[in-house]
Amino acid sequence: MVTNVHTFSDKNKIAEEFSVEIKEYFTSKGVEVVDMEDHAIYRGKDVDFIIKKNGKRKKVELKADTYYPRNFYIEVVSNTTKGTPGCFLYTESDYILYAFINHGVFYMIPTKEFQEWFKENEERFPEPKSKIFTPAGKGGYYSLGKLVPVKTMVSELNLKPFKI
Repeated sequence: MVTNVHTFSDKNKIAEEFSVEIKEYFTSKGVEVVDMEDHAIYRGKDVDFIIKKNGKRKKVELKADTYYPRNFYIEVVSNTTKGTPGCFLYTESDYILYAFINHGVFYMIPTKEFQEWFKENEERFPEPKSKIFTPAGKGGYYSLGKLVPVKTMVSELNLKPFKI
């Protein structure tokens, strides 16, 4: 099995750069974006920002992926040493904005609907052939996930792609 090494700072840098693009995208559509990443309450709920339009507020978690948009990587265990669940399973967001940043495409995944669907369907999807290792401190940790075909989620959750 191959191990992919992703430093926490590398992942954060990619997400931060793309976060700016996403905020500009929503602003250009007349949607107000409020960054919540520095608010402890929202960080604990895994909510990156709130979007507001016409009096409606939606909490959004941002996931940025650099791979070809064939599969969503659904992290089910974020840290195997601690046994912590993956963000997709516990985020309290209204939507998970999953972006394939090298391809200028993102999907707005309704969180609760996804979580219920994934619980019922998780066994259908394989784990990747490579493990993900994130160096941290004097060691690091492994994450585990499932590869869910984009076609499957688009079809079964009625998702649509958005171009940036």
